[in-house]
Amino acid sequence: MKLLRSFFLTLLCLVVFIVLVVYRQNLAQYFVAFKNFISGFFDQAFSEQAFQELKLENQILKLELENLKKSVSTSPYHFKRAEVFSNYPFSDNLFLVLNVGQNQGIKAGMPVFVSENILLGKIKDTKRALSEAETIFSPDWKESVIIGPEKIKAVLKGGGVPTLELIPEEAKIKTGDSVFNISPDLPYGVFLGTIDKIENSGEPWLKAFLKTPYDFHDLNQVLIMTDYETFK
Repeated sequence: MKLLRSFFLTLLCLVVFIVLVVYRQNLAQYFVAFKNFISGFFDQAFSEQAFQELKLENQILKLELENLKKSVSTSPYHFKRAEVFSNYPFSDNLFLVLNVGQNQGIKAGMPVFVSENILLGKIKDTKRALSEAETIFSPDWKESVIIGPEKIKAVLKGGGVPTLELIPEEAKIKTGDSVFNISPDLPYGVFLGTIDKIENSGEPWLKAFLKTPYDFHDLNQVLIMTDYETFK
């Protein structure tokens, strides 16, 4: 019995030896593939964790940057933020009614901005807790401006679509040129918008249309410049 057991054990070892000799290359490949699979699995897990950590860190940095932008102003002037009362659907583009007034130091003539670098209008009238702002969309608005790098002078007239008039016929202006204020009632050189379209009616003057980088009807907040002084 012991002899038979030894015989079968020897035979089994011989078979295993033959398999290892014959298929050793394939077994090595299987072993390498298994090793790569295990390694790749853990690498992917660690990579996913690292990606999520970087994503979270990026979101935190974005929030910090936004807070920094809000706290740092590049303008030499001071601004008061105001909420815009809605008159939807009865908007006539004449005035904006704001939730600040005399109690907050607001006075007639103060410039009103969409942002610190985009001019919108000026305060027309004030009450104790309210004020009215006339804008470049108001039909009565008329102020001097310059257009483009050549600083071509024109008159900005208010309306649903503000227009630029009294532009010399020979003026070198084009669509996309920037428009800036030069009226002494408002800060010099402040951006208003860009040229959207130019018309030549055959008269000695050109007419152009102003395009603003915002939608007037979407304004919920504005900035009032509280320390700009004029001669008036």
